[in-house]
Amino acid sequence: MRIAGIPSGLRCWPSSVVLMHLLAQSNLVRDKVVLELGAGTGLAGLSACLVGGARRTVLSDCERLVLRLLKHNIELNQCEAATVRRLDWGSQVDIEEVLEEEEQGFDVLLASENTYCAEAIRSFWRAAATLLRDNGTVLLAREIRMHTLESAILDGGTQAGFIMQEIPLADFMPDVSTSTVPQTWRGAGGFSGSNRPEAPGPCEWPRYRLHMCIKQSQSCLRSPQVC
Repeated sequence: MRIAGIPSGLRCWPSSVVLMHLLAQSNLVRDKVVLELGAGTGLAGLSACLVGGARRTVLSDCERLVLRLLKHNIELNQCEAATVRRLDWGSQVDIEEVLEEEEQGFDVLLASENTYCAEAIRSFWRAAATLLRDNGTVLLAREIRMHTLESAILDGGTQAGFIMQEIPLADFMPDVSTSTVPQTWRGAGGFSGSNRPEAPGPCEWPRYRLHMCIKQSQSCLRSPQVC
């Protein structure tokens, strides 16, 4: 996704802040192999390594400038457990190439603002079901944009074989009424173009949702009564 020709991944989105808070206050990724899809600045994936205790994290995106930014942020934070991988989650070829390196699949998939349109929703759940091992988990954070997409997101996850569970933001964020979060284009480290800071604006946290989605094993899908 691009905004005025600039990859949206160069921006720190509030939904990634949601994942950062969750990972800092839980053991959901401890000792796990983690993949962040559409990582952007890498805030969620880096949080998995630095405060969540992940054994290894792959930060992925498909935009050249975003991949450069991810490498820069890994070096900046001295996060040795993190690596960068080009991955377009809508490309079966890209997914197969990643799985050649990670044959057993990933334990946890982090996603923030990956379900912004109907086409993205369909390809996202296909990719998640393929990239995750059985009983793996998707942690999906997003802003509610159109009510017509809500059923598509939830139904899509269920149809792809995931058990969907909403996690209330109030469980791990102390103030979910209003707050101010950074919404900044990355301007340092040799990134040129229209990369300039934006004034932080109010974030309406009640507009955000977080789901923990557990991938059922094939035996469970065939015989739900035994799970």
